[in-house]
Amino acid sequence: MVDAALRVLLVEYNPTDAALLISALKALNESVQVTRVQSAVSMVQALDQDWWDVVIVSHGVPDLSIAGALELVQARSLDLPFIVLSNACHEATVAPLMAQGAHDYVLKDNLTRLVPIIRRELRVAQLRSERRQALRQIEYLAYYDPHTGLPNQTRLIEEIGDEIAAQHAYTVAFLNLDQYRDFRYGYGYLLSEQLLLIVGHRLRTLLPRDATLARVGRDDTFAVLFRATNMETVQDHHLPRIHQGFESPIDLGHLRPLLSLSVGLTDHTLTWANAETCLRAAEMAHYQAQQQAGAEAVIYQPPMRKRAQARSQLETDLRQALRLGQLQVAYQSIVSLQTGCIAGFEALARWHHPTRGWIPPTEFIPLAEQTGLIIPLGNWVFEQALTQAAQWHQQFPQQCPLFVSVNLSALQLCQPHCINHLLHQYQQAQLNGPVTVVLEVTEGMLLQDMEAAIAHLETCQRHGFRISLDDFGTGYSSLSYLHRLPINTIKIDRSFVARMLIDAQDASIVRTIQTLATAWNMAVIAEGIETTEQLQALQALDCQYGQGHVFSVPLAADQVTDLLRQEQHQPPPFAPSPPLNLPLYGEV
Repeated sequence: MVDAALRVLLVEYNPTDAALLISALKALNESVQVTRVQSAVSMVQALDQDWWDVVIVSHGVPDLSIAGALELVQARSLDLPFIVLSNACHEATVAPLMAQGAHDYVLKDNLTRLVPIIRRELRVAQLRSERRQALRQIEYLAYYDPHTGLPNQTRLIEEIGDEIAAQHAYTVAFLNLDQYRDFRYGYGYLLSEQLLLIVGHRLRTLLPRDATLARVGRDDTFAVLFRATNMETVQDHHLPRIHQGFESPIDLGHLRPLLSLSVGLTDHTLTWANAETCLRAAEMAHYQAQQQAGAEAVIYQPPMRKRAQARSQLETDLRQALRLGQLQVAYQSIVSLQTGCIAGFEALARWHHPTRGWIPPTEFIPLAEQTGLIIPLGNWVFEQALTQAAQWHQQFPQQCPLFVSVNLSALQLCQPHCINHLLHQYQQAQLNGPVTVVLEVTEGMLLQDMEAAIAHLETCQRHGFRISLDDFGTGYSSLSYLHRLPINTIKIDRSFVARMLIDAQDASIVRTIQTLATAWNMAVIAEGIETTEQLQALQALDCQYGQGHVFSVPLAADQVTDLLRQEQHQPPPFAPSPPLNLPLYGEV
């Protein structure tokens, strides 16, 4: 049965032949709509003013040949079944038409073939349409990001290549959302994708119309091609507009995250060999911008390439070190300032590279955080510290309880099964004595999502872990939120301890932290104690614990074992000192 919605354009001059054909179609379905035209002009009007499913053209139209009618259809890129209606089949006549693009022919004295032909050609036309749609989709996916609808990296590289080939002036910017990774781990895939949609739209409104905005690389990275624009114009005009556009939060309904961008720049003046190298240079500059907090943008310089290569190699080496067990755990003692005895240890990751020697933690820990390697690294340190703490508990029961303190990264805490993993490892270590596990977190980590962090840490506390707030006072001014946090211990940052004897303001900060902690029944650990004078000043404040080189540098596990064995037979090396009346504790 012919579909009821079928619309047929019939080009037929002879009214009798037209009536017979219309009757043949109507006999199958009365709803078939057949429109008859009798000239070239009326056919053009019909093609331009309406849509059709089938075109049937007969010989004998005075001003329009069948070949001419076919050209009219093809000129409009209409992929319609085109059927020739003829009085007689002459191969010499029909063959050229079929070669030109006609789909089939029907003899006027045998219309029984008409409907089967129409049905067949409609199916074939549908297949052609689906194939074209699939090809368009493939082409779209090849050049556009399916989520944001923005051009992708492939399309951007082609457009940069066009600018290079034409020797035009241009600038390329590589942009990264600084807070996206934490947002993704904290709120999941759906909200993160919604965030990227809004960010893409906001960026588009902040750019000139002739600029190309593309989504490239990882989820949170975009790139912009500024055409006919030099670096100074981008820095002085376009970038301030972009940064100002992100001074207001992103509206996600119940969430309103405030984002910032790290931007790397390069332009035509370096005469790039190809577009990919140009874009990669902008990306290298963006990595440098990430390291320079607060920088509006960083311009690519050739030495950055060597640094990027070194960073890539270091990441590869770190992955291999984790896989081959080349990392170590060092333990720095935390001492009771009242008794002088060791109260616990902080577990610290250390890396002895096979060719470079010791890699500073300040170099590989930030790399681990940026690449996500901090998750397996943190889990490994936690497992090693638990196992070692259990051994010390068995070896030195008289000196227990000892606590072991392990740093917890934001990425670890955001993992869905983080707490269950910690508990499982704790049980595996069989810590059946008074050994206490302390999880150290930072202020910045908590402030990213205060409510979620509180919920996670309260769960940890319920299962027996103690929580220590590390690097307290660095970068965040509010003390009012402190009493809301499920915190057992505050660690005063080493920067305050280092300056407390020479700067009255830092001394006042240390005293204030100690006073607040005492009022809220929290213990205090002072980090970075380097001198006896600092130690005595902290004892005068009744600070409970201290950590620093004045007691011990971080030691290997066997060295700590010797230290604990030595403490069994000797008095504490740092007995409590009498309170000191130092002028640094006066009013600021």
